[in-house]
Amino acid sequence: MAQIKYSTEKWEGCVGKRGIDKNYNLQQILELAHKMEEKPNIIIKAGPKAKWYFKKVPSNNIEKKINEYMEKNQWNNSVSRYIMYIIEWE
Repeated sequence: MAQIKYSTEKWEGCVGKRGIDKNYNLQQILELAHKMEEKPNIIIKAGPKAKWYFKKVPSNNIEKKINEYMEKNQWNNSVSRYIMYIIEWE
């Protein structure tokens, strides 16, 4: 699954290398994603510090890619809870 790259200097709310501040609410995350040139179609809140993450996958293959990602990712075993939103941009 491709990960959208962004730098902490370019995007507000970035924490660490890849996550976005856990204190953002869904509306703020959607506004932030909407500003991106390559808009993510998956938004995930997970991890030890419950940060937000953006993902971009081909929309015609989204279910397969999500399953592949979840099988490979350590979140399955180490995180008791995660939330995933699938976004369709107009």
